[in-house]
Amino acid sequence: MYTRSITFDGPGRHRLRVQTRHSVHQIDQIRLSTTQTTRPKSAEPARKEEQAPGSINEIVLDVTGASSLHGEFRIVNERAASVGKALEVAGTTEAFEVYPAHTQVGRVTPGSSEFTLKLRRDNLGVLLRRTLDYKYPNQRGEVYIADAEGDEPEWQSAGVWYLAGSNTFYHSYLRKSGELGKSAPVMMSSNRRFRDDEFLIPRDLTEGRSAIRVRVKFTPVEIPLLPGRVVDELAWSEIRYHAYCYVMPEAGLSAQSEP
Repeated sequence: MYTRSITFDGPGRHRLRVQTRHSVHQIDQIRLSTTQTTRPKSAEPARKEEQAPGSINEIVLDVTGASSLHGEFRIVNERAASVGKALEVAGTTEAFEVYPAHTQVGRVTPGSSEFTLKLRRDNLGVLLRRTLDYKYPNQRGEVYIADAEGDEPEWQSAGVWYLAGSNTFYHSYLRKSGELGKSAPVMMSSNRRFRDDEFLIPRDLTEGRSAIRVRVKFTPVEIPLLPGRVVDELAWSEIRYHAYCYVMPEAGLSAQSEP
């Protein structure tokens, strides 16, 4: 169990509002103290018999003192709770679908990729957006641009397109040992593999051109997720490209008649 501390600025009546971020939370005890100045070192329940009769310096509340419940609060059986019952708030433990799974057709290459983009001649640079498969880690490519006209393109470097990481990650969930406890590392992979990533093509390589050739040369980054771990399969992934031209807005203001 976790402990959380809240400090009131002054004496008097106070209202404590509990708003959960995730589904299903349970509250075992609420301890009100005028002497406790630090967070309890242990998550073990406080003993109510330690209270002096009639004293308001140390008050420990549990579900036995709940007089009325509203909204999504309810009392449930919980062995680990101090009195065998806890206050549960909102949510559901049942799985529910937020975004349905879907498939897309793409291309994966350890080499290079070339394609032509049509542009507005009055562009002031181009933003290139790629939909990719994030399964492949540390996707790095050197981008080259050439005029689409002519049989022999003259390639010019536009920079490096790099997206670090992948949908596989290193996770340590300290639920049992506490925030400062011993780590419990686990390798996990998200089933959300599609990503959109962007690259800015400089103005001097696009302005005045109605079409350009784009070459992306895959340059692998052989860094494992953790020291000693085998490097996962490396490749350049591309499912779809979108290009957006930067242009100056039309000059002038639109006139409006007076009412």
